[in-house]
Amino acid sequence: MKRLSLMLCLTGVLFFCTLHAQKPKSTAVSFTAVNYTSEISAFFEQEKNADKDKMSEYAKLISDYTSQWNGMTPGMREQVVEISNTIVKQKGRQPEISDFLKAQILVRGTDKTFGSFDEWLKCLSKTKKLKDFEKWFGFTTNLIEYGIIYSSKTSQWEFNKSSSYRFKMQDQPTVVFDKSFELYYGTEKEKGTVFGTTGTFYYSDNKWIGHGGRVDWSRTGLSANECWAKLQDYEANTKFPKFSADSVEFVNQRYFKTPIMGRLEEHITGVMDEDKYVFPKFRSYKKNFVLSGILPDVDYSGSFMMNGNKFITSDATSAASLIFYRNKQRFMTVTAYKFT
Repeated sequence: MKRLSLMLCLTGVLFFCTLHAQKPKSTAVSFTAVNYTSEISAFFEQEKNADKDKMSEYAKLISDYTSQWNGMTPGMREQVVEISNTIVKQKGRQPEISDFLKAQILVRGTDKTFGSFDEWLKCLSKTKKLKDFEKWFGFTTNLIEYGIIYSSKTSQWEFNKSSSYRFKMQDQPTVVFDKSFELYYGTEKEKGTVFGTTGTFYYSDNKWIGHGGRVDWSRTGLSANECWAKLQDYEANTKFPKFSADSVEFVNQRYFKTPIMGRLEEHITGVMDEDKYVFPKFRSYKKNFVLSGILPDVDYSGSFMMNGNKFITSDATSAASLIFYRNKQRFMTVTAYKFT
């Protein structure tokens, strides 16, 4: 009996060892710079349930990508391989690697990005999560193909696709617009424009920091050559279609012969009749303007403000006055903190 038990035990041990020895080795994917394109091609061929059309799509992608790969420096290639391996380590499969290749082709295939492909790769250097890779590839596609900086249901920031820009990795990924361009902000139904501006978009913070440019009051019915503001520095959270700017030079040829200094507030709130817009808003720094004949036989003294196309004043710290005349003689002065 003991002998039989010993034989059964040995048989079980041998059976376990045989199973263990026959267990397939790990087939973890890893790419190298030496054989990158061929390894990518083999990786695509491993996709389960890929039909003939999908395999043809992958073959064309590899063909298009190979010319871009051949033009890369050794340093660029090493970065591409490192990023690819990070993607698959994060359980990225063929679709994610495919998006990576497509994004590279877009960046290297356009002259609008000032040859900043190496900086674009650096923007991915600290990315570890698969969803963040996908988000950056989507951002790149929207930027290059559609001129979109930020887009949601309630806010859109865009530019003309012919504009030039460059990627730059700082403390976070950025897109730098060194040359003057038109920046559009608003919603799907209504847009405003900063004409002739430059600046930088901070990707992680969804922040735009702009320099210079011009905003006019044309959507309120005033001529763009009659009423506008010249910007200095300004910034915006692109999650919202609004911004403000200090130290702007404001021109309103109806009231002033020379520009005046003040603060601009801009906000796209929806499509409406010209007289109903309350933005753009301008507030002068100076508190003691004297405007003769602002109305027939009426002068004005105080600060200057505009909400949309309407001249108003509303200053809790500095009252304004309306001076009324009869037969060219002053006969009444009305003073208040707010006139509309």
